[in-house]
Amino acid sequence: MVTLTVECIANQGANDPYAFHVSVVGAFDLFCDPSQFPEAKLEVNAKSVLFSVVREIVRDLTSRGPYGAIMLPTLSFAASTPPASEAQK
Repeated sequence: MVTLTVECIANQGANDPYAFHVSVVGAFDLFCDPSQFPEAKLEVNAKSVLFSVVREIVRDLTSRGPYGAIMLPTLSFAASTPPASEAQK
């Protein structure tokens, strides 16, 4: 199970049109030899899939409001997980 949380907090005193907190959970199965697909790589791919879901949820819900849709930028989670060689040190 992989959980991803994305939030946008309104600044104190600012007139921000939206504030949100979205958490999504995904269950991912690996259909190959685990030694061929390290856990760090699985986590990067799982977070990328879940973030695309969050982007769609935020865009869909905010598009129904009076201030227009928020489209979150794409992100790469590759840098957030150290390479296997560094993780083993």
